[in-house]
Amino acid sequence: MSSIRYETIFQKQLGNGTIIGIMDYLEGKLIRLNLNDEEPDLLNPELKEFFQQERMKVYPKQ
Repeated sequence: MSSIRYETIFQKQLGNGTIIGIMDYLEGKLIRLNLNDEEPDLLNPELKEFFQQERMKVYPKQ
C-alpha cells in the first residue's frame, strides 16, 4: 500500500507570482512556496521533485 507524502492543498495567484501550500504528511508541516522563486536549497530531493512537478502544472514549457 502506498501513501501520499506530499500534496498541494492550496494555490493562490498574487502580484509577485503563484503561491502554493504543500502539506508534508510525514513531518506534519505545511510548506509555503512561491513558484516564481528559485528552488530553495533546503528542500530534500523528493520535495524538490514534487515542487518541479507542481511548477510544470502551473507554468508548462512552451
